[in-house]
Amino acid sequence: MLSRLIENGRQLFRQIVPSREDQIPFSWSYAPHAFMYQIPLLLLAYLARRRDTGLLRQLLIPVVIIPGLQGTFKYYGTEPDFFALTWMRGIIFFHALAMALDFGLTPEGKLKAGETTLAPMGNSLSASTGSEHPVAGCAKPPRRIFSGLLDAFELTTRPRGIGWKDSVNTPIPAPPLYKSRSDFLKSRLFIFIRNTLVMDVCDILLRAFPDICNPTGGSMFYTHLPPIQRYFVSTIINLIFGLFGYLAITTTQVWMSAIGVGLLGQAPSDWPPLMDRPWVSTSLHEFWGRRWHQMMRRPLAILGGIPGEWIAGRVGMVLGVFVASGLFHEFSAYVLPGHLDHRVTLFFTLQAVGILAEDLYRKVTGQKSGGWLGRAWVALFVVGFGQLCVDVWLVRGIAGNSGYFPAHISPARKFVAPIAYPIAEKLLHPWY
Repeated sequence: MLSRLIENGRQLFRQIVPSREDQIPFSWSYAPHAFMYQIPLLLLAYLARRRDTGLLRQLLIPVVIIPGLQGTFKYYGTEPDFFALTWMRGIIFFHALAMALDFGLTPEGKLKAGETTLAPMGNSLSASTGSEHPVAGCAKPPRRIFSGLLDAFELTTRPRGIGWKDSVNTPIPAPPLYKSRSDFLKSRLFIFIRNTLVMDVCDILLRAFPDICNPTGGSMFYTHLPPIQRYFVSTIINLIFGLFGYLAITTTQVWMSAIGVGLLGQAPSDWPPLMDRPWVSTSLHEFWGRRWHQMMRRPLAILGGIPGEWIAGRVGMVLGVFVASGLFHEFSAYVLPGHLDHRVTLFFTLQAVGILAEDLYRKVTGQKSGGWLGRAWVALFVVGFGQLCVDVWLVRGIAGNSGYFPAHISPARKFVAPIAYPIAEKLLHPWY
């Protein structure tokens, strides 16, 4: 009886999440099905801004998660040029999963900073003060609905939760002061051009090393090299890949902020920087808790931090956040060819171990990690252990596209490649 129940459960799960051999190559014609779960997610976000909707929100959680699982994992990517975008499809789903749990299981709903209560369904109460008097200009239902949809859209598209009550303690880098919107937009254009040119250089430097930029992927650990030389080369590749990833994340935010300010009329202060010079961190607390982007802070708290804290206090919270982060990054890559490789989860779990070790050091010595030893500690955990997950991603073909720029317009291909390729060739020959 038990075995039959288990088998029925397995078959039901496979109806939702097909095995690798039953997945279908993704094409844009499947996009409506792949992203259909965003519609109930938007409805859930809308209801999270209305009072006394808790039960309805709870009922909507599986309406987001089940179609999201099926729409995401029914299809896998086949085009190396779009592997990065394909991976984003998995990341977007797991982010939506965390938001659905957050919107559905938070009894009081989602409050903005300074609000004390929410408006009920069908009423235009003041959400900011809890007043029982209608808000001026919000009496007309169409306008009220439009305002609610804008809130829902903001909840689902602003991952750091700027301006929302449960994110008031999220560290946000201070935005530069701009005299006008045009100055802000000019700065976006300059940063975009600068980052794009540097990313082109990184792309060419990676291509100087064989195998890792093949469409089928390849390891950055060249086994024909002696161990010291092998890890010297892999560290160089890791740093180049890390710089490219850092620039890709920040550049995406640059053009999104340009759209927000230039087309949607938002204030430049609504778009503070994503990163705060993570390379100057002297502790893992500082790196992960403040200087690295905080877009996953709330989702990872929902998926791992809060349950972990219930079980084992602060230790459980730290481990829960980073184990959830590892699983988040690895399972989201299931939309790419290849099999699961939990070296990614191991990397993020090691970050939790490092943070707990810093806690112990501070408790024993009364001092925080700092100085050049602190920076070496961060480098060991982020750059050294980071090779675990970067190698997984390279093996899966994440760098196997045809080039960041088309060959005939790539400045780096013309000016950097003639220098980089001979150097890489020497690095890949044993020194002794």
